Amino acid sequence: MVDTTFKIVPKIFRPYKMLTISYLEECIPKIYCFILYKYNDAISFERIFTYLKDNYKFLPNFVHTDYKKIL
Repeated sequence: MVDTTFKIVPKIFRPYKMLTISYLEECIPKIYCFILYKYNDAISFERIFTYLKDNYKFLPNFVHTDYKKIL
């Protein structure tokens, strides 16, 4: 599951947003990571997921989000 939030980011880190990636393990949600990012565009998300794949072997079968599709 992937979700972004704006409101809980401390003011010193704004205009950054926080991306939360979590997963289910035996029906219990677990946090994978929190990431601060600035731009809400496809390039930013591509860089984030490429970094996670290359450095942490993050290879989900699917990603569930409630956000709009970024082209």
